[in-house]
Amino acid sequence: CLLGTGAQLVTATLEPLNLSGDDLDGVNLLAAELYNDNLTGVSFIGANFYQVFWTNDICPDGTNSNNDGDTCVNNLG
Repeated sequence: CLLGTGAQLVTATLEPLNLSGDDLDGVNLLAAELYNDNLTGVSFIGANFYQVFWTNDICPDGTNSNNDGDTCVNNLG
């Protein structure tokens, strides 16, 4: 896993990362900015997505954040 379960990524900028298949349960993404990341199959159980900014990310279910209201919160798989 690149980042790990429970990682604290408050206000982090993640671009572009291939996190495909990683376990990011409990990750804190408070006010983070995600750009062009591959999140296919990522587990986000209990993650904090408050005020996350999403741009052109591949969501865990394979959809694109730009086509889903600029978020992946409703497309976690």
